[in-house]
Amino acid sequence: MLTITFICLGNICRSPMAEALMRHKVAEAGLSDKIQVDSVGTGNWHVGERPHRGTAKVLKYHDIDFKGITARQLNERDIEESDYLVVMDLDNYNDVQRMARHWGFEELRDLRFLLEYASDARDGMDLNVPDPWYTGNFEAVYQMVDDACTNLLGAIRKEQRL
Repeated sequence: MLTITFICLGNICRSPMAEALMRHKVAEAGLSDKIQVDSVGTGNWHVGERPHRGTAKVLKYHDIDFKGITARQLNERDIEESDYLVVMDLDNYNDVQRMARHWGFEELRDLRFLLEYASDARDGMDLNVPDPWYTGNFEAVYQMVDDACTNLLGAIRKEQRL
């Protein structure tokens, strides 16, 4: 089974939103038996918590199921077993690289930014998904994540011939 792991800071806003959206898209594509989706945070402040109320609200509004999603922190096993590690911003990217080195991994060359898969992605583009914890704009983040997840799934299907 192929595993996609989305990564943000606390694992209560962006990465669980991406997890829920991607699970929905994978199920719609009939690929739930081939693709597993997860999310983690680089920090441990919210371990065990459900998605932020703003994330929950926007997911409910768009009819996206997020049952069973609770925050947890990135660990060595995630790095070893994930086929696609996808970060939300540059801070997450740097934190994951630092944590991986601490656990004895080489630089993670296949660590990806979610917005690399945005429909309007281009060289020099800001690849940071804004953290709605600070901005409060959960709908705008939802739209970005939805678009990028659609294209990420398309890229995975092509790469993996699914």
